[in-house]
Amino acid sequence: MINLIKFSLILLFGCFLFSGCSNDDDSNISNQYLTAKIDGLDFAAEPINSIKILRNTDNYGTNLYVKGISLEGDFIEFVIYSYKGPGKYYFGNNYFDKSWIKFHQLSSLEEWETIMDLNKRSNFVEITLNDGVSIEGNFSFDGKSKMTGVSKLISDGVFRANY
Repeated sequence: MINLIKFSLILLFGCFLFSGCSNDDDSNISNQYLTAKIDGLDFAAEPINSIKILRNTDNYGTNLYVKGISLEGDFIEFVIYSYKGPGKYYFGNNYFDKSWIKFHQLSSLEEWETIMDLNKRSNFVEITLNDGVSIEGNFSFDGKSKMTGVSKLISDGVFRANY
């Protein structure tokens, strides 16, 4: 009986050993990125946490949501309402547009986001590629903290996220 138990355990261990994940599983994730400069300091999201969602909302069309999270828990995210494909989307230039972009710093629990009266032409996301497999673009914005009123410049932002 003891030999049968030992044999069963060895067989079970062998099954776990040889049924592991293939290294090809992460190929789609590894080409995702979201990087930027936050007041001149580097920000880089982890590829596994770069998230994007395209969704339809009834009669209002398609909304695009992209979020990139760093190892420290900081993140940059944006929403483009009435997304229509590649092109340049501005934030803060139209009071009726609910689109937004923000940077959240976990260590201070503070957020810097675009507001309507702040830098109305340089707050943008430009979608340069949307091929049905991935979406690419660049972004820049001057965010203001609602807690302290302090501004941060988020510049040189680039991203690529997969569906």
